[in-house]
Amino acid sequence: CWSVSLDFRLAGPVSALAGISDIRHLSRGSSRDGVDVVSLLCLAEQAGSADLEAGAVRFVTQGQTVLLLDLRGSFNKDSLDTPALPGVDTVNLAQLTELYPSCMAAPSHAATFVTMSIRRAVAQHLGNMLKVFVCDCDQTLWGGVVSEDGVECLDMDGPHGMLQQKMSNLQQIGRLICLASRNDEAVALNVFRERGESMKLKQSQLAAWQIHWDSKVLSLKRLASELRLGLEAFVFLDDNPGETEAIRRCLPQVLAITVPGGDSSAFSCLLRHHWALDAWRGGRQSTAEDLKRTQMYRENAMRKLARRQAGTFEDFLASLELQLEIRSPMGPELGRVSQLSLRTNQMNTTQLRFASESTLHEWLEGEGRWILAAWVSDKFGHYGLVAAAFCNPGSDAIVVECLNMSCRVLHRGVEESMLRRVALDPRTQGLSRVLLPVVPTPRNHLVRGFRGRVATWAQVKPAEDGPLVTFGRYGGRGGVVASALELPINQLKLLRREHTMCCEDGAEDDELENPKSH
Repeated sequence: CWSVSLDFRLAGPVSALAGISDIRHLSRGSSRDGVDVVSLLCLAEQAGSADLEAGAVRFVTQGQTVLLLDLRGSFNKDSLDTPALPGVDTVNLAQLTELYPSCMAAPSHAATFVTMSIRRAVAQHLGNMLKVFVCDCDQTLWGGVVSEDGVECLDMDGPHGMLQQKMSNLQQIGRLICLASRNDEAVALNVFRERGESMKLKQSQLAAWQIHWDSKVLSLKRLASELRLGLEAFVFLDDNPGETEAIRRCLPQVLAITVPGGDSSAFSCLLRHHWALDAWRGGRQSTAEDLKRTQMYRENAMRKLARRQAGTFEDFLASLELQLEIRSPMGPELGRVSQLSLRTNQMNTTQLRFASESTLHEWLEGEGRWILAAWVSDKFGHYGLVAAAFCNPGSDAIVVECLNMSCRVLHRGVEESMLRRVALDPRTQGLSRVLLPVVPTPRNHLVRGFRGRVATWAQVKPAEDGPLVTFGRYGGRGGVVASALELPINQLKLLRREHTMCCEDGAEDDELENPKSH
């Protein structure tokens, strides 16, 4: 086995562990010192399937991204049946021959084959940071210029059709697809209506668009503001080198890709090989929220319009007709709880992260522990599962080891309702206190502000002067010690939104900003 460290522009070093034939000799490869790990398993002729499965399951349990390369058979022959393993992305020779035909010319090219595959595996992991894909239209998303050639003469096949399919695939695993085009909006959007049957990307898959005659730099800034996402999550594709260079110069956080619109062969090659355009899932199943993400952002645009039309924030909230359900998550819902722990920063009390459902189950194995989750909807649609509280009972107090929440529902009473529901839960019977530890980070000022307002309302001493508690102790982990806000259970049962009212703020939707998200 060997280690390969790759340094990409969007992240620090990532270690990829690769083993051939006998994976029993691989090191554990767990995440360490802030370095994310991708485990690459290669199945050769003499590899034992039992060892392979055991190793893959071990790595998945540790929350790693696992990619299995099936190298069995001749490099010039089709792959054999590849075992299906839970939580593992499997790629066989037939699939990689299409990506890297030169590596299949002879067995002597095996080293090149494995090197490129490692890069691909690591790039897939880093690709989880990229959440918004912004495409130019003319000569990029389609061939031709709509204002000059007309709708019917536009080319929807070849590399343009391939790009549309790439964007469609990315949208289906939770990425946001947007347009940024120097054009008349009505003319550009009419292409989706008149040529919709021949297009692989549908207008319904678009989260937002900026179609006007101003600069693309301004377009991306507006999209970031509209979606409430950081520009580091953006990828921009355009056939005009001047446009991509302007983005690199003015918005260096954005990954700008120049597509060779006039060269079909080079265009196709870029689409097959650019790491940012991979749509591998990394072994994680898409959650219900992933699949509805575009719809959720479009609904959020309607909420923003309603907010602008409302006189006050209170009038706006009253008009939303909010519905809130709080209960323990079950079955596949735990996948979303794990995802929320990875993606939230600003409204996350302790940054307790669960890289997989397996690690979440490890935490739940602690005596008496439970999780409460919140689902929110309003007249515009469903926000989905947006908050979670991780509850650990002690001798006379319940410790909320982590309270996290998506900023999409900030200041709507969800945070207060979660704490009240913890106090009202039958499993707290006989306990007198709720302890809420908060670990300060550069990003969680919002939850620290909320904690302070709760302390003021409850007339208790600040969390900094509260008792020390240990959280995050599970699966052999020693846990973390932090001071906690100490709240009487009976008083917490009365907590309402009006007790901690706060003016609106410009919080980003940090579900998509955390580089550790999968």
